[in-house]
Amino acid sequence: MRFGFRQATLSGLSIGVDVLRQYSRFDTHLAEAWRRAEELENQSDPGADSPSDGAVVDHWLEVARDFERAALAELAQDRDGLNPVHLMVVSGARGNFNQVKQLVAMRGLLASPDGKIIESPFATTFVRGQSPLEFFASTYGARKGLADTCLKTANAGFLFKRVMSAVHDILITEQDCGGGDGIAKSAMRGWHGEDVVVPLGERVRGRTAGEDIQLSGDGTAIVRRGELISSEAAQKIEASELEVVVVRFPLTCKASVGVCAKCYGADLSKWNLARPGLPIGVIAAHSIGEPLTQLTLRIFTFRAPERGSSGRDQGSRVVANLPHLDELFEAGRRPGREDADTRVSFEERLSQDGAAATAEYLLVEMLRIYRLQGVHIDDRHFEVIIRQMLDKLRVTAVGDTGLQVGELVSASQLEAANAALGEGERAAAESTIVGVTDAASATEDFVAAATTHGGVPALARAAARKQSVALTGVRSCTTFGKVVPARASD
Repeated sequence: MRFGFRQATLSGLSIGVDVLRQYSRFDTHLAEAWRRAEELENQSDPGADSPSDGAVVDHWLEVARDFERAALAELAQDRDGLNPVHLMVVSGARGNFNQVKQLVAMRGLLASPDGKIIESPFATTFVRGQSPLEFFASTYGARKGLADTCLKTANAGFLFKRVMSAVHDILITEQDCGGGDGIAKSAMRGWHGEDVVVPLGERVRGRTAGEDIQLSGDGTAIVRRGELISSEAAQKIEASELEVVVVRFPLTCKASVGVCAKCYGADLSKWNLARPGLPIGVIAAHSIGEPLTQLTLRIFTFRAPERGSSGRDQGSRVVANLPHLDELFEAGRRPGREDADTRVSFEERLSQDGAAATAEYLLVEMLRIYRLQGVHIDDRHFEVIIRQMLDKLRVTAVGDTGLQVGELVSASQLEAANAALGEGERAAAESTIVGVTDAASATEDFVAAATTHGGVPALARAAARKQSVALTGVRSCTTFGKVVPARASD
């Protein structure tokens, strides 16, 4: 800490009006944009309900994107590349480019109190100043942000609690499970497939290669199958024309308990291979839970969306980030109610595309919500949670096992129940997707399940079957005061 404060003092970095360099072609570019907007308005359908449904809004969204790119490029070159504001944002110390855009480029399109996009752009920056009308319209977003912070903090905290209950027992339990199918990773793009939100190199850095990675046709591999992808290798992948890299994946890990180090990859605190005992479930829950409240902020000042998307749709999508994330984590079944259509869509995707494709869909949707708000979270934290959502089976035929139709069991539980029968009729089950709430109460550790939402049925089943459990889980050890079997990676 002392080192950080000392270096920050020596650097002399500060923020002021003189370092907020304004876009040099602002007036010229803006005049051209207004002329084009007038042409589009004259060409629009007189019967249209609102310009939001036409090309005018798309035009201003594209203009805001152009202003942003050009202004940020100029800022990056200012003061020989040492502009303090640019350094603060690029280093991750403070702020994000969406905030800087409003200071040096253009505020762009904002939303009105009813959630619709105001068709006339806020063609100014905070440094250049605002008109009385623009200031009045902006105050709603400020008040709404403060109110949402208060109202949705509880919702964010409850979601974090449910996620933690589902994954707290997941640890690195062995070095290599000896198998595990890989998953193909590619650069992640925005909702309409234009801008790259997460580069390929960043997505695979610190992962275990699922197959040899070759950048040329001579057969030379920069990373062999089973090796970690280093930062240097990730940079080479990013600079190459490679579009897909296969890496090991926690969902397909063959470890009987927890996840093996190879399928997880590097310990993100040290960037060496994770060691047995690392509590990756707790780390994942905290990583996605800490910034949850941020998703309720900056609602009405957003990045221009991809061309062709409706401004009204964009506004409602950004507002709905936290509810949408809740919907994804609960697979369409949120506490107290269930969205039947969404639930069916998750089940259909699983049956038609398989578990790996469903996991990738959930992963990308969750990542976009965070990334488009300027929050960077590694894929693996989401993958650990998604593993818990997809590793259950739903019993369809009980046979002579004593299981119940509709009960959620793991593959090992089903196998053990059938193996104990001898000559009896075997039980059958099908793959399913469950939300984090159901995943928490369906764990084999009934002590841990009893402390979660809906854990009473788990205790009742365990009592009826005279089950016993080894106190090896994080929650059960905490309940009875035993030492938690987790430790930091060396």
